[in-house]
Amino acid sequence: MTALRRIPPLPAAVCAMAVSLCLAAPVAAAHPADPVPADYARAVATAPLRLCGHDVVDSGLITAQLRGESGFDRLAASAAGAQGPAQLTPAAFAVYGADDDHNGVASPFDIGDAVSALVRADCALATHLLDRGHAADRESITAAYVGGLHSVDDPTVRAMAREVLR
Repeated sequence: MTALRRIPPLPAAVCAMAVSLCLAAPVAAAHPADPVPADYARAVATAPLRLCGHDVVDSGLITAQLRGESGFDRLAASAAGAQGPAQLTPAAFAVYGADDDHNGVASPFDIGDAVSALVRADCALATHLLDRGHAADRESITAAYVGGLHSVDDPTVRAMAREVLR
């Protein structure tokens, strides 16, 4: 299992990681009752969740975000530049991504790499929310992921976060 790197300050380019929800047509998300594809279930099971230190960043949160962001489409891409199943921007993947599936390439389109990058990003967001005196619950983390830390309490961003988590 890949160890978490020290959590860096969030670069401005990373603050709105999932800009696809704000700037592009939404991806047709998988229905919450649909089963999680086996390759995603494996990636979530082997992701660095226990190294995060925030209990709220768990398999349920990660699975809900993957379902809501891309509908489990590893080739998903938005007009705003978000890529792969976690819909990370290239800037976000540069910070949180790694070759977690050990295939020799770190790619936001590789399910294992994307899932582990999402865990690291959520963990960093939880830390930054708490550092700002904000709750680090599922909706707040997802709102920060969707709209950036500066928009975590914006009603529109919160509604988008709830839609991702449905």
